[in-house]
Amino acid sequence: MIHFDFENVNRHLDGDKQLIQTFLSLVISELPKYNQELSKYLQEQNLNQIKQMGHKLKGTCLSAGLSELTQIAIEINHLTEFDAVMIGELLGRTKKEIDTVLPLLENKRDELI
Repeated sequence: MIHFDFENVNRHLDGDKQLIQTFLSLVISELPKYNQELSKYLQEQNLNQIKQMGHKLKGTCLSAGLSELTQIAIEINHLTEFDAVMIGELLGRTKKEIDTVLPLLENKRDELI
C-alpha cells in the first residue's frame, strides 16, 4: 500500500522544489477541510454533497500521489445510496488515512526547504 508517492509529484511538477513545497503546503492545508466537510454532509445526510466532496478529494489525491486515499475517495464518489453506517465507515477510513499522510507530506515539504 502506497500512502504517498513523492516521485509522482516530483515528476508532474518537473522537480521544481519551490513549486513542490507550495503544492504540498496547499494539500496539507486542504486535506483536513475535506474531512470536516464530509463529516458535515454525513450529519446532514446529503449524499450528493458527499459524492461531490469525494470527487474533489479524488482529484487532489491523484495530483498529490496519495494512492490509498485516492481509492477511498473513488469509493465515496461512487456511492449510490445514503447508508449512514457505510458512509461513516468510509469517512473513518478517510480520517485515518489523512492522519497517516499528513506527517509524510509535512516531512517531505520540510526536507525541500
